[in-house]
Amino acid sequence: MFAVLISFAGTRLVACAGPAWPSDEERRFLDAYRASVTAGASAEQFAHADKLYVEALQVLSETYVEKIDRMAFIDNSIAVLGELETDDTSPLGVVGAVLDDGLHDLDPHSAYMTDDMFRRLQESTEGSFAGVGIVIALDDEKRIRIVSPIDDTPAARAGLRPDDRITHIDGYHMVGEPISEAVRRMRGRVGDPVTLTIKRVEDSFDVTVKRARIEVPSVTASIIDQDIGYIRVSRFDATTL
Repeated sequence: MFAVLISFAGTRLVACAGPAWPSDEERRFLDAYRASVTAGASAEQFAHADKLYVEALQVLSETYVEKIDRMAFIDNSIAVLGELETDDTSPLGVVGAVLDDGLHDLDPHSAYMTDDMFRRLQESTEGSFAGVGIVIALDDEKRIRIVSPIDDTPAARAGLRPDDRITHIDGYHMVGEPISEAVRRMRGRVGDPVTLTIKRVEDSFDVTVKRARIEVPSVTASIIDQDIGYIRVSRFDATTL
């Protein structure tokens, strides 16, 4: 199990070294959240989730930019159990959702992330990733629509076009799936192939491309009317200069 607490108000909060035993106050939450967990969870799953919650409070107490009210944080953790909006009702899913809610209450820029979420955050801020090189969106029928292929990428070289629809990725039906799932399935290791089933007007066909390192510039520039310089910063990441 791995998890990261992110705080842009202060610093990135990571797990502390050393044992973390639950206090009586923390035990109140650990006892309470069990009622929100799907029946059949194992003792090992509960142990991992308990450890996550206790260590998270320890990290917050020691490293958050401001002193936190532990009692208020725990009280809030218990209060939100009946209001959680999560499909993951495993012990880790419930505790993660509670921590995320509590961190957002501390400040709007703090969040709880699983290892997968944190890895995707790092990819999005590095300015590069391994994929096929397309910008995608959902159309009105919840199909994956190619907005545009990125120049000089596997997708562009394979002839993919704006308004092509991706109906399957490696045989997995994508209609109705969120953008995040499409991104997850198209990204991978450099050189590994991925097969996209494309719907173009009335034609449907497969395109197999090899993933490559995709560089996405966050800064572009152009000249307007020959004497006006125009610089566009689309986002801030590790490569923004």
